[in-house]
Amino acid sequence: METINLELFVNGTMADAAPVNENFNKLKSAVLENRAEIENLDSEVNLKLEQLAETINETINTVVEAWTSGKSWYRKWSDGWIEQGGVVLGTSTAASVVTVNLNHAMADTNYTVATSSEVSPDTVLGNTQAAQYLWQVATMGGSVAAKTVNSFKMSNYYAQHWYVCGKGV
Repeated sequence: METINLELFVNGTMADAAPVNENFNKLKSAVLENRAEIENLDSEVNLKLEQLAETINETINTVVEAWTSGKSWYRKWSDGWIEQGGVVLGTSTAASVVTVNLNHAMADTNYTVATSSEVSPDTVLGNTQAAQYLWQVATMGGSVAAKTVNSFKMSNYYAQHWYVCGKGV
């Protein structure tokens, strides 16, 4: 392509603009001649960008729904995974079996339940049976049984925190 002295074009006459017009016309003709190929390349690039966006969306999980009420909560992820939890209050004197109703239904009973006991210092301090009580909480609190897609049963003494994760519905 020919180099054009822009100073002549700006300060000169229309005759000086002839090379610019000629080059513009050549470029215009080349674009028009290759329009189909350019449009095809544009379509291919757009398709690749859509595929890339889809791949990114599939590999990066995001929270699509979240809920909290008091000490109960759940998080639903874009791949269908659900995390949820809460606290079940019991008595400080005797073990009880409680039914924990899940905050969100699970797809099946193949989910994980984790529990941890919370013991109030006020309950234990000054209690002559504190050692026995702590042993009972540590060994029996949080035992899980009878899982369904909507609930599970758990042994409980004072306060039991629970966490469930797995595939949701």
